Amino acid sequence: MRRRHAPARTTAALALALASSLALASSAAAQPKRTGKGGDIGLGATLGDPTGATFKVFLHPRHALESGLGFGPFHRGGGRLHFAYLFHSRAWRSDEGFSLHGYVGLGVGVAFWYKRYLGPVLPTDFQRAALFVRAPVLGLAFHMHEIPLDVFLETAYSPIVTPPASFWNVDFALGARYWF
Repeated sequence: MRRRHAPARTTAALALALASSLALASSAAAQPKRTGKGGDIGLGATLGDPTGATFKVFLHPRHALESGLGFGPFHRGGGRLHFAYLFHSRAWRSDEGFSLHGYVGLGVGVAFWYKRYLGPVLPTDFQRAALFVRAPVLGLAFHMHEIPLDVFLETAYSPIVTPPASFWNVDFALGARYWF
């Protein structure tokens, strides 16, 4: 008897529940935790790999949770959903207009596609889903002080860890978020 597993759905559901509960808990705090105007919850968009929507919530001035949903134009155009914990540095530069912060992180994600991704062509290779690890290794965030907006540039190492495994994936994106 063949047993079916759904680790991708379970992982995504648990990560979404965790991110939602932490977002609600952090929004109850009176003082904003991030620098600049606006609150601790940011919604925005990214352009690059992945291209799509982004959500971020600060739990502490230097700790945040981030998620993204979109597609990877440089990874055969497949869809992607990821969650990551981010650790921000102290401000590298700060003046009246903005502050510049670096960050690193670690997270997980699910990639899904409907065409050949890697390896030999099999009839089932056209509809796949795979888990990947996502580690933002070079992130730069420009927090605006006068408006509730930040602009960020991010590079992340994101190897696929389930078949078809691929250990050379790198993501990069330019994005912006509005803070509530």
